[in-house]
Amino acid sequence: VEGTRFISRDDTGAVLGPVGPGYTPVGNGALGEFAEALFEENNSETKIVTAGHVDGGKLVWMLLQVAEPFVFAGDDSPTYPYLALMNGHGGSSFYAMPTEHRIVCRNIYRAAELAGKNKPTTFKFRHTGSVMDRVDEARHTLRGVKEDTLAAQELAAGLASIPASETAYLDFVAMFLPDPAERGEQVSDRVRENISRARGVLDRIYNGPTCDGNR
Repeated sequence: VEGTRFISRDDTGAVLGPVGPGYTPVGNGALGEFAEALFEENNSETKIVTAGHVDGGKLVWMLLQVAEPFVFAGDDSPTYPYLALMNGHGGSSFYAMPTEHRIVCRNIYRAAELAGKNKPTTFKFRHTGSVMDRVDEARHTLRGVKEDTLAAQELAAGLASIPASETAYLDFVAMFLPDPAERGEQVSDRVRENISRARGVLDRIYNGPTCDGNR
């Protein structure tokens, strides 16, 4: 395809995705180099928690814990402030973003990506030059993790002060997983079974040990 190149793995030759003529590859090693540069800003607390790849190596990440865990109001389990370094080899950008998601798989990678892309503290680098040239610019992202943490704690404190009765929970389930038949619409038995199964999963989570102490 004229004006298009393809990124491929150098071990298997598998094609990861098409890129434009101005694209400059940022290798997986750049995540480690970038992390080391950020350690200088926060060396006493920062450590690597997870790292890996999904989609056959098309998306890679390195997750850094950059502060001590904290506890939300009404929740007795710790929440960890992370900085996610995320890189794509199919035309997507390099990101450094604050997150509370512990990335270990494709779904959580995507959740962290969607939650962090539009944060003002997220650093985005297009593959058009050396990412290391802009590491100083990205240091505000590291400092932004603590700002995000304080904002999240304030939000959680506000939410924890709102009582949720059993009736409110059932109303939420009905809105979150609506059943058209409850509105008088015609639906197949299979659809009804799927809705019932999904509600059952949510109910087991809500009434299970995960929510003990903070239901």
